Amino acid sequence: MKLSEEMKNKTLLSFELFPMIKNAGTTPVTHFTVIKNTKEGIKEQLDQYLVDGVDHMLALRGDIPLGETTTCGDFDYATDLVKFVRDTYGDKFEIAVAGSPEGHISCRSLESDIAVLKQKQDNGADYIMTQLCWDMEQFKYWLDAIRKAGITMPVDVGVMPILDQAATINMALSRNGCVMDRELSRMISRHWLFPNPFAAKDAEGKPFDVFYDKKVAEFKEEGIEYTVKQIDAYVHLVSMEFICMH
Repeated sequence: MKLSEEMKNKTLLSFELFPMIKNAGTTPVTHFTVIKNTKEGIKEQLDQYLVDGVDHMLALRGDIPLGETTTCGDFDYATDLVKFVRDTYGDKFEIAVAGSPEGHISCRSLESDIAVLKQKQDNGADYIMTQLCWDMEQFKYWLDAIRKAGITMPVDVGVMPILDQAATINMALSRNGCVMDRELSRMISRHWLFPNPFAAKDAEGKPFDVFYDKKVAEFKEEGIEYTVKQIDAYVHLVSMEFICMH
């Protein structure tokens, strides 16, 4: 099974972007999922990445396609992908894996999620990129728990800049099941766009809320301040080479 045309187009776009990223002095990290991917297709893509000088990857399972119950590929989990890449390429790739400080929404418990993270390490992963987590106490608990479980991989923290109400709520509830702390919740409430942030404009693009522009601008300003505070707090907890901006 070769790469689909859609996958080829996405891959070609990535290859075009990589030189721009490297020229900017940043290390490109390809996000790689097992969704609809065969071993042959994965190897074909990774071989090309190496040719283009890209040797960092984030190994993910990815979201199950709508209407399906499997990944529709040769691997079921990110742990399988990590093992395949390490066994096939040795140390040619620096492999990052996802970590969920509040537990992955598909996992039955935080403990079982940490066990999966340990398996990723055992299969050859190099470091962790976390999902976003606004609950600092929960992050501290998770960090302590993974160290006690024997997970020694460095942790790079995923941070989502708070710039837009709808995007923030959507990422928290529909994607990751993240707890929004009191400060963030009150910030959204203070600048709430009526009737709601997901339908704040009419069919012609006119805002329903007469204070729309003022609220958007003030929320963005406070959101940037909140994000900077979060980054400062994380820097004091973990040694990071970079912050992953979701």
